[in-house]
Amino acid sequence: MESIIFLFTASLLAGIFNGVAGGGGLIAFPALLITGVPAINANATNAAALWFGTVASTIAYRREFSTQRNSLLLLSCVSFMGGIIGSYLLLHTSQAKFSALIPYLMLIATLLFIVSPPLIKWLNKRSLNSSNFRLPLIIILALQLVIAIYGGYFGGGSGILMLAGLKQL
Repeated sequence: MESIIFLFTASLLAGIFNGVAGGGGLIAFPALLITGVPAINANATNAAALWFGTVASTIAYRREFSTQRNSLLLLSCVSFMGGIIGSYLLLHTSQAKFSALIPYLMLIATLLFIVSPPLIKWLNKRSLNSSNFRLPLIIILALQLVIAIYGGYFGGGSGILMLAGLKQL
């Protein structure tokens, strides 16, 4: 019963964090590990549980997407492929190896969450000041593939990286 209350509280906090600023996985994933869920299962559960927030964000930003339909289609295809590759890699990683990677993956996700506000602010300022410079689409697609592979494997902080990439469109 204590584990259920703990996980309920952690999931509630993760949902609130995701709705306000993102980073809910930094709460939900460790909570699952603390309750004894194996690392890969906790990772998959975390990704599946927080996926609904991604859908809600997509719906909320649908007007912004309407002006970039072709790029959005390309990015979606690349993201899907990268997610499949990352998921495949995860499924072929042993529990022991993935458990050993968790501190590094959590560090990456935490650092991405910490640097995201200044990064987004810098990208917004840059896009307002120099609307002529944009990365070539092929580079954005390549970066998106790497982000999607990371997202399919672990996911923590991948939304922040995607947002930075989308600022270049």
